[in-house]
Parts: sequence; C-alpha cells; structure tokens
Amino acid sequence: MTEPADLIITNADIITMNPKQPRAEAVAVSQGLITAVGTNAEIAVFAGPHTQRVDLQGGVMSPGFVEPHSHVLLMAVLLAPQVTDIRAFVEPTWADIEAKVRSVVAETPPGKPVIVFGLDTIAHNTSLPNIDDLDAFTRDHPLIIVSLSAHTAVGNSAAFALAGITNETVDPPGGHFGRREDGSLDGVAHEATAVGQFVIPMLAGAGFDMLASIRTQCAAMARAGFTTVGELLVQEGDRPVLAAMKEMPDLPIRMRLYEGTNASRKATGQAGDTDPKIRQVGLKLWVDGTPLEGKSLHREPFIDSEVTRTIGSAGMCGSANYSAEELLEIVRAYADTGFQFACHVQGDAGVDRILDVYETVLTERNLIGTDHRWRLEHCGAMTKDQFERAAALGVTCSMFVQHIYYFGDTYVDDIFGPERGGRWMALQSALDAGIRISLHNDGYFTPPLPIGNLSTAVNRLAEGSGRVLGPEERILLDEAMRAVTINAAWHLFSENEVGSIEVGKFADFAQLSADPYTVEPTELNEKVVVEATWIGGKKVDPAALEG
Repeated sequence: MTEPADLIITNADIITMNPKQPRAEAVAVSQGLITAVGTNAEIAVFAGPHTQRVDLQGGVMSPGFVEPHSHVLLMAVLLAPQVTDIRAFVEPTWADIEAKVRSVVAETPPGKPVIVFGLDTIAHNTSLPNIDDLDAFTRDHPLIIVSLSAHTAVGNSAAFALAGITNETVDPPGGHFGRREDGSLDGVAHEATAVGQFVIPMLAGAGFDMLASIRTQCAAMARAGFTTVGELLVQEGDRPVLAAMKEMPDLPIRMRLYEGTNASRKATGQAGDTDPKIRQVGLKLWVDGTPLEGKSLHREPFIDSEVTRTIGSAGMCGSANYSAEELLEIVRAYADTGFQFACHVQGDAGVDRILDVYETVLTERNLIGTDHRWRLEHCGAMTKDQFERAAALGVTCSMFVQHIYYFGDTYVDDIFGPERGGRWMALQSALDAGIRISLHNDGYFTPPLPIGNLSTAVNRLAEGSGRVLGPEERILLDEAMRAVTINAAWHLFSENEVGSIEVGKFADFAQLSADPYTVEPTELNEKVVVEATWIGGKKVDPAALEG
C-alpha cells in the first residue's frame, strides 16, 4: 500500500534536470524528501487525508538553483544596515561618494566607526584613496572604505588605531598592508585576510548584528531562487555564527563551507560531516586578485589605457598573492585533510601556477584519476589548452560569467583589448575540453541572480554597449541550466542531495514565471522570474526572515 505523502504538487511543468526523466507534471514529498516524480495520475495515489496539496495550475518548477561560489557571511557584513552603500549604481561618481561620506560622518557621533562599501575605481573614475585622503574626511571617527571586490580596503588613522594595526604589524598570510617608502602605513589593506583584520573591529564598534544580517542575506538568496549555496570563505571566528545558523529552524538555504587557509597550515574543520543543512566540504585558496584592480596574474601585460594607468597596471602583467613555492607548501600541507580545494584565479599565468601546484601534489598523492574534484574559481582568462590540462588532472572550473555582462566593455576597451577581453570566461572552450562547469555570482560582487547567469552564458551581451563578446564562447541553454543546478551541486559534493528533481533528493524547488527553454534567449532576464522557492518541501517566506 502506498504511504500518503506530506505534500503533493500537481499540474506543474517540471524541469527535472534528470536526463532519464527530463519533464514531469507532479511530485510527491515526505519528510522533506522527494518520494515520487511523474504524471498527475501517478502522483495522485500519494494523496491522503492529511496531505498538503498544491496545484501549480500549469506553472513552471525547476530544482532549486545552486550557487557554488558565494560569500553569504561577507554579504551579511558588507550589505548590513551599518554599512553605507556607495556602489556605482547608488553613487555614480567620486564626487557623489565624497558628499555621501561627509554626510554620514556629520550624522555619526565622534568615535563611532563609519564603514563604506562599494568603491569601484573604474566605474567611479578615480584612483584609490590613501590614509591622508580619508583623514581629510575625519580624524574623529574610524573611517574605512571597502572596494567593490572586497579585495582592498582603505582606512584613516583612527581606523588603523581601532584595529590595532601599526607600522610594525606583520602582514597576514595571502594579504598585506600597503606601506610607503619609509615603512609607514599608506592606508590600504590588500586581499581578504588583511581586509578582514581591518573590518571586523570596525563592525564591532558599529553595533553590527551578524545573525540578523545573515537572515536578511539568506532571504535574498532564497528570493533569487537559490536553495543551496557554497560559502567560499569561512574563518575560525565564523564558527560560532555558523553554529547559531544550524539552530535556525527556518534557515532557507543549505550551505557548503570552504575554510580559508591560515598561517598554521591546519584545517579547523573536519572532513566527513553529513549535516544536510550546513557542512564543510572544502578549503579556499587564492592565486591572484581581480583584474578590475590590476591584481590578476597574466602571461601578457594589461594594455595601456586611461583606466589601466589609473589602477596602476598599464604595461604590467599583474600580481599574485603567493609565489609558486608558497602555494605548493600550502597545498601540500592541507592535501591529506580529505577536503576539496577551491582556488581563486583570474589570470592565465595564475592558472599556470596553480595547475603546476595541483599536478605536483595530485601526482605525489596518487590522486590523478580519482574523484577529488579540486576546483578553480572564476577562471576569466583561462585558455583552451589550460582547460584541457585541467580536465586531464580531474580539476573542474566554476565560472564567474557575469563579469561579461557587467564588466565586459571595460575588459575589451580598457584592460585587455578586443581579443583577450572578448574571450573572457571562455565557457564553450571549457565544455569542449570536458570540464563540467558551474556558474556563480561571487556573492556581493554582482547580484546573486541565477537567471542572469543563464542569460549571460547563452548571449554574452555586455550591459553597457549591448554587443556580443566572444560569440564562439556562448553555450546552449541546457548546458547553462546544468551549470546552475546539477553541475553546481556536483562541485559541492551534493549531487546526490540536490540539483535535480529525483526520488530520494531533498524537495528543494524554484517556481518560475516562465519556462526558460521556451523563451527567446535575449528575453530570459525579463520573462523568467523566480516566484517562490521551496526547501525540504516547505515554501520559503523571505519577508518573515527579514523581520
């Protein structure tokens, strides 16, 4: 006899992402798991007196989208109410930023921190300020301006004093504090470890409520259609927050954690956790930074333009956070933890460096040919030969495709030139090499919108000019859909739980306004809207989470 389901959803156009059953009309759910997928008639037998019945009336449903590379914890910080947003779509020019900062300073009691986020030197057409520039705003308040990439932050003298950072402070692993020729601080913190050391004391002094802000950001991810998210930077100080999140009965997303490597060269988490909501699956590395600040490492130099002169990269090949020897030492130190590696890399010379390291350690550990799934993150300038080399090593790639939409014009016209800029994020080359790609948004850097990823992957349109960049690197919608569902789940070692609508998996769904397979590719953003998400068979109420 068939056991009654807790929930049945019927009269739906279900995109399952299961190649053995691509479409269905109905689904049954019990105890948060999918128990049957099929036609309305096949699922009707699971209805009992206490079964919740949802009639989608022909509406479209897909698996909940999977974001393999985000920063929910950092989003909770940078987009918190205590932080002033100066991203270019809010404050378009440096003059606007100056006015906003002076206004916030005037409204803030002396001694209380002022935290500003979103400086984009290219979009704001300005050079990076220094400690003297920020001291000119105020010496009575600790003041910090964090760049849009969050790879850089600038502070005034009071901010450095609050953080306890002096001229004698030792640089953290993978980051550094900028210094003048005499060794004094110039006001700039470079890369995540240094930026975090700077920002955390500021937040503490600003009355920041981390859990409340996390709830808001989780609600935003769920509203966008995401039900599983890779958190790509967990530090030791985040563990209490994560423990509190595990106790949240209404947490609307599943999280897969990647711990940042540290000076001790020892992981603080343990591999093998099976928690269905929050668990650690990997470790996070960095080779280089962002090309938008001239910090990615390339085989050929940045072009000479007004933009590259402003960011200091004209005629240069960029920079790296670690030497090849340092990277090798780090990967060797963590290689036996049982965790997967995920390494931030944008420049092609950076890709060469990390693939050399990966190949050395994989060979030493006899891991080539095993299911290790070591990852490369972003992969903007990665070339056909590098994708082929990665595939041969069993290394996979998560691509930050929205760089094309938001920054493609800048890459072509101002940073790399038409040929290199046009092939940025070479998705089809990756597929041709046999890479099982995923697509991501990188948290705060671009809006976390899975439909936007689909649109850019299949169209490769630059937002400003509307031109197509690298048309040969466009991919089919089905490949893009896989990259935001089942492939992304595979990247997180969660493909047996999420990423497709199949019996035995979690009942995590996204309800859509239209079928992306029937919409004109250029109209995906306009016509396909996420109307609701479900996690474990329960409909998410984002408004309740935001309180």
